[in-house]
Amino acid sequence: MRRGNPFLSGTAARLFTGTEMYAEFVFPYYERIAQVYGRLSYGCCEPVDPVWDMVSRLPNLRKISISPWCNEEKMGEALRGSSIIYHRKPSPTSLGWQAIWMRKP
Repeated sequence: MRRGNPFLSGTAARLFTGTEMYAEFVFPYYERIAQVYGRLSYGCCEPVDPVWDMVSRLPNLRKISISPWCNEEKMGEALRGSSIIYHRKPSPTSLGWQAIWMRKP
């Protein structure tokens, strides 16, 4: 039975394990989780391009988060013509900087 639309992120897992360990110890569980649900959204603040070969195998992947640290050209080419949404996130440093400048003393 499929329920909801889960959001999967590899940030913490890749931050502490690296791509090879992520592939061996984390991603297999993401694949199992993905089989239970309908549409999936993947990504957060980490660059997804280093693990795209794995992530692209997730069943029902609908949206991929493209962070400022991601190779946008590679991901644009990878997603061209697919039904996966390219969700580009702005740099948080730009947003924070504007907030500081807009404050009134």
